[in-house]
Amino acid sequence: MNKKWKESYDKIQGRVEKAVKGECFVKYSAYQKTPGTAGIPIDNLDAVAVKGKVFFVQPHHSFWGKGKNYISKTVQNPTWLDVAVLANDMIKTVGDKHHVFLEEIEERHTYYDKTKQMHFSMGS
Repeated sequence: MNKKWKESYDKIQGRVEKAVKGECFVKYSAYQKTPGTAGIPIDNLDAVAVKGKVFFVQPHHSFWGKGKNYISKTVQNPTWLDVAVLANDMIKTVGDKHHVFLEEIEERHTYYDKTKQMHFSMGS
């Protein structure tokens, strides 16, 4: 593993772990990368992940553990750090400790008041 890559990733993940209240399960993977083969992670945690009013949903799958469906509070212009904290809450709620790498988010629906329903794209 490239030392610069590890140092950069550890710094980003450290910010996520500091922001999470309690045990941190989420592994942040939605970062930007430098060009080239090394692809050093770039900290984008302060960038707005999605503009406007949004909430996140994630279904529970009993195969992955005990839990329930997740619906977040509605947030305005969440940063990637905000999204990572919500993803950690989602992991705890749905009980899936296998899919912990936050890779992306996807818009699933926009309501009449322009509130967006979002979904976490999680990897293992």
